[in-house]
Amino acid sequence: MEDRELLELAAKAVGYQPCGSDCEGYPIFVVDSMPIGWNPLTDDGDALRLAVKLGMSLRLAQFEEWTQVFVDDLYSRAAKPVTEHAGRTSKGQTIEQATRRAIVRAAAEIGKAMQEKH
Repeated sequence: MEDRELLELAAKAVGYQPCGSDCEGYPIFVVDSMPIGWNPLTDDGDALRLAVKLGMSLRLAQFEEWTQVFVDDLYSRAAKPVTEHAGRTSKGQTIEQATRRAIVRAAAEIGKAMQEKH
């Protein structure tokens, strides 16, 4: 899944509406009645707020170079992990980048389930 689609689905999970694109082609979202450049793939604050809003649990294995995000599935009540790898095995992705991407991927799964339900 492309980054733009991940961001749009993750935004859907927290109720943000797309309202255009920035100069790099990333979507701009309406958050609290304000259009903002929201990108939890690159912004630690955006990623943390996303994780908190969706009640995610994070598990980091920094020395093993992976991160895992758990989200309760709203439909089956089962925690489904999303794992991202960092370091040598991931084209140089840092543990911070891996954690942000895992958060967004988990949120995108929620957004996708919401989209399919409607």
